[in-house]
Amino acid sequence: MSSFIYCKTTEKGKQTFYLSFNGKDYFLFTQKYRVSNKDYFSKRVFLDNALNHSMTKSRSVRKTMTKLIPYIRYIEQEYGIVVLRKTIKNNDKKSNRRISNEDIFFWRDYIYETA
Repeated sequence: MSSFIYCKTTEKGKQTFYLSFNGKDYFLFTQKYRVSNKDYFSKRVFLDNALNHSMTKSRSVRKTMTKLIPYIRYIEQEYGIVVLRKTIKNNDKKSNRRISNEDIFFWRDYIYETA
């Protein structure tokens, strides 16, 4: 699973950010043009590096990194893909949850009516 974040300058003063996941590109958001964002995100950046605040000292790049997570979560819900590690862990927890007594159907608890 290769996941990348990259940006393109789409019009004057605007940058558009994309998520590239398994060869498909997903639109994330558009924001004002920043040179530091262009320098950092113009080449494809691995998702782990794109979310790691210690990789840069630029304030605008860090703010952009913070914006990425909610948009990626939206893309996961909208297209039914799993990109973030936290989503993978949550899906594993849901599939491995314990079955309680309320989830089990007991046929003796119901009265049958016969005709």
